This record gives sequence, C-alpha cells and structure tokens, in this order.
Amino acid sequence: MLERPRQPEYQQPPQEPDPEEPEYEPQQEAEEAKEEPEQKSARRRERRSKAQENREASHSRPQRQPVKITMPPFLKKLVKLYFPSQEEIRQAQEPADGSRRRRHSRQQIFKEFYLPPLILGVSFVLILSFLIGSLSGAIDRQRESKRLAEEKAKQESIAAEQQATEAQLVLERAALLADSYDFKGAIEVLDSYSGEPTQEMTAKKSEYLSIQSTMVEHKDFVSIGEFSKILEQLYMNNYILVDYDSFIGTSVDTNGTVNYSTVPIYLPQGKKPIMLTETMVNYYTYMTDSNKDGVPDSGGAGFASRLVLDANGDIKAEMVDLNGQTVTGDYDLVPILESFIKKHPDFSYRGARATLAVSGYEGVFGYRIQTEVVSSKGQSYYDQEVAGATKIVAALKEKGYRIACYTFSDSDYKQKNAAMIQQDLTLWNAQIAPVLGQVDTIVFAKSSSIGDYSGSKFDVLFNNGFRIFVKNADEPYAEVNNTYVAQSRIMVTGNALQWKADKLNKYFDPNLVLDLTSRGGSVPN
Repeated sequence: MLERPRQPEYQQPPQEPDPEEPEYEPQQEAEEAKEEPEQKSARRRERRSKAQENREASHSRPQRQPVKITMPPFLKKLVKLYFPSQEEIRQAQEPADGSRRRRHSRQQIFKEFYLPPLILGVSFVLILSFLIGSLSGAIDRQRESKRLAEEKAKQESIAAEQQATEAQLVLERAALLADSYDFKGAIEVLDSYSGEPTQEMTAKKSEYLSIQSTMVEHKDFVSIGEFSKILEQLYMNNYILVDYDSFIGTSVDTNGTVNYSTVPIYLPQGKKPIMLTETMVNYYTYMTDSNKDGVPDSGGAGFASRLVLDANGDIKAEMVDLNGQTVTGDYDLVPILESFIKKHPDFSYRGARATLAVSGYEGVFGYRIQTEVVSSKGQSYYDQEVAGATKIVAALKEKGYRIACYTFSDSDYKQKNAAMIQQDLTLWNAQIAPVLGQVDTIVFAKSSSIGDYSGSKFDVLFNNGFRIFVKNADEPYAEVNNTYVAQSRIMVTGNALQWKADKLNKYFDPNLVLDLTSRGGSVPN
C-alpha cells in the first residue's frame, strides 16, 4: 500500500530585525523577567523613547530631491489654451440649469475636449514643417542659382581668354603669310577665326585684299631645266664650286675667342671659284598645297614638296605631278647638284656644296616642325615631321651642305629694331635650332641687310651665334676679319635672266639659259 509522502512542515521564515528596534540578548530578557512591573514599565518607556529618537534621526537625514521638469511659458499657454483642465471639463459637462445628466465617457471626453486641439496642433506642426521646408528649398535654390551663375561667369571668362589668345595667334599667323606675299593664305587664316572677327582682323583683311588686288603674276623662279643649264655653263666656263670652309680659317686665342682669317685656295690654272646659295628651301604650303588642306597636291604648280632619301640613301625631292601622283627625283637644287657632281666630281673643290638658307615659320625642307602644328595636327604628326627633318638635316650635313638662317619669319631686318630681331630669333632658337643645331650663317631676307656691322642690331645677331653675314648685291663682295665674315651674293631669278643679263654674263649666258616657253613667252620686269 503506497503511502502519500508527507508534506514538509511549514516553517516561518526568519524575520529580519528592525533596525530601529534595539536588539536584546537572552540574558538581558531573563533579567527583565525578574524585575518588578514598575521597573518593566519604566524600561519600556525608555526603549520607546530611544526608538522614537532613532526614527526622528532617520527622518532628519537629507533626502534627494526629485528633479522638477517645467514647461516653457509659451508651451504652458498653448496647453492651457487648447487643452482644458479637469475642472473645466466637469463644468462643461454640467447643464446650465443645475439638473443632473449622464456623465460623459472617456472616449467622449477625448473626442470633445482633446481631439480638436490635437488635430489643430498636428496641423500646425505640418504647416510649420511645410513652411520650413519651403524656406530651406528656396535657400538651396538660391545657393544653386548663385553657384551656377558663378560657374557660368567663370566659363565665359575662360572662353573670352581663349578667344583672345586665338585671335592673337590668327593675327600673327596671317601676318607671317602676308610678309611672304601669301595674301590669299593670310585672308583664309583670318576667316578661320572661330569667334566674331575683331576690328583689327577686319582692318587687316581689308588691307590684305587691297594689296592682293595690286599683285601681278611674276614668274621669277629658276626652273629645273634652267638651273641644269646654269651648272653646265659654269662647268664649261671653268668655275669650281667652293664653300666658306674652302677659304676661311679659324683659330682660338688665349681668351677662348674664335678668330677668323683667310686661307689660300689652290686651283688648276684657269679655274675660278664660285659659291652657290639657295634661299627659302622650305617648300611653303602656298607653293605645294593649292586647296590648303595640309597635303601637297597637283595644284602645286610643279614645285617640289620636300626633300627625302631614296632607297639608295641619296637626297631627292618629292613632288606631286599633274596626275596627282607623288614622284621622287631631281626636282630641286640639291638633287640636281648631287647628280651633276656625281657626273662631274671635279666641279666640287674638296667636296664643297651649296649653302641652304631656310626660314622657320613653316618648318624646314618641307617638314612642318613649327610648334603651332601641334594644336592643328596633333603631337604625333609633329613628332613625325621632326623625325623626318632630323634625318634630312643629317644627310645634308654629311654631304657638306651649310645650313643658314633666313630669319624665322622671312622678315626684313632692316625695318626691325634690335628688340624685334631678338624676338624673331627667339622663335628660331626655340623651334628650329633644336633640329638644325647651331647655325652660324645668316642670309638676310627680302634683299635687306642691317647696314653697318656694328650697333645694337649687330650685337643681337652676334650674341645669337651668327658670324657669317650674307646680303644681296649687284656685285660680289667678301670681307674676312677677326670677328666675322661679310659677303654679298648676286640673285639669279627669272627677272634677272631677262632684265639683268649684264650682271650674269661673266658667269654664264642668260640668253641660253632662259626658257621663255615655260614662262609664257616673257618675264614681267
């Protein structure tokens, strides 16, 4: 038979002693039991008195005061205005006649007294939020508008600077072309300006048009056939080609200064020295590119477009013929002279060659190495042109050709002051000299000179490294001194062949050279 487990007897939990009641030991309670009733009453009163003192001491301890949170005054007024007190709600519920009526429920009280101000408050908050958002949006829009206006002004300023720079470059480019009598090209450059033409552009265009209307056709170049005949006659008349190294010697003094002097030339009996100079060996675009697209074409009037090396390493001239085909051959002075010396090696004294004078504003030898092509054609095109020019320059120097400066802009230095000459040579040194190397010979362009070889103009030329100065004249002339070499040259042109034959007769017979058929029957004087 199973017995139900006994429940554990309930034990009263021990009571915590009252901290305010004094504790008594068992011995103390036994002693109190032996006392008389009066003594017991007195002792109880004493204990109560001590307990009362303990409670009072406990209550006298400083208590932490709760933090009171107060509403701002305007919020108090808002709550008082829209949220009724309990007394106001009670009064509103009592009828005016003092009769009793059914008490409103909490939902009714909320709907009647609390809901309307809550709706009003929420509406107020929404309206305030909308106003703040609108104001913030307006401020943002104003800032964005200001930023856009500043950005627009900045872009307009940059565009204006770019237009001004472009206008200046266009004017300078047009002036260079006009200086070389390419007025058509100068006008086309002015018309290429992307902005509204300036007053200066309009005036320059009118000036160029006016000058162009007075220009007449002038077939003043020497043709391939005519130059070949000149060489044949020079050779038959016992002339031998020499160069500056043939009769000029140099020495360096103790100060490191280079001094110049003449050295004798020993030739066979009856032989006579002669020097050759070709100017403007640039193959300008106006001579080779009729449609101005930057590519030589058949409208180039029979001019070579550049010097090149053929498969054998010989220097030749490249030309676009009337059929539009690019051909290579003896189409200019250098390859014609090379072929002639190969046939008549005794025509050259110790390997002497001609002097080739080039300007710089359209590159050299048909290669457009002026830096302005970087912006119009790109860096790759420019690098390719520099490489081609460098190759030709090396070949020319190896053959013995002397390369001279014809001024950078094909300018008349007689009409320029020293500062203007220095500005022109600065362009030369920056754009052309890196390819040609140091050049010590200058041939003055446009039949000009600087007059006496002294003064500020001469100082500018001398400080830029020039020591040999060549100008045009009707009679040959040469001067060699310690400091420099001065020489004159006689121009051989179509005009000179017909109208100044007496200046050339002692070298060759102009009448046997001049090809009137290719010149249309006559040469304008």
